[in-house]
Amino acid sequence: MNFEFAANKRLYLLFGDEAGRKMLQEIEKTLAEKELPFERHYGRSDAAQWLSQQKMGSYLYGAGRSDWVDQMKRLAENAGFSEEEMQWLTVGAENKQVFCSGCHAVQRAGSRRRLACANCGLPLSVSEHYSTFHRAYLGYPDE
Repeated sequence: MNFEFAANKRLYLLFGDEAGRKMLQEIEKTLAEKELPFERHYGRSDAAQWLSQQKMGSYLYGAGRSDWVDQMKRLAENAGFSEEEMQWLTVGAENKQVFCSGCHAVQRAGSRRRLACANCGLPLSVSEHYSTFHRAYLGYPDE
């Protein structure tokens, strides 16, 4: 899986942990070939401050281990980035949370696409719809 290029942005931000650095190389190469402005932020501890100092029109590409990505997504959202202003890739096994549309419980699904809700037993199909409120992907009844 690769990032999709987002055209016409003011500044591109490459943001990753050590595991995600390799995943960002292809988009960095694309940006360099197009002579577009970008900054890198790999594995530094001042992520919250760096994200909060970015200007409107910046676009964020992030990659790393699942737990790191979840944590950094929240920092990016708190800094003002919307879902449309960022893309994320996960290195290794995913650690998705799923919101049950039946009983509203949230549970870990890992990389499973189908599971039974641990709270109510409803068979769920994990969608691509992510709820920032619940910090989970929506699970719809699986037929």
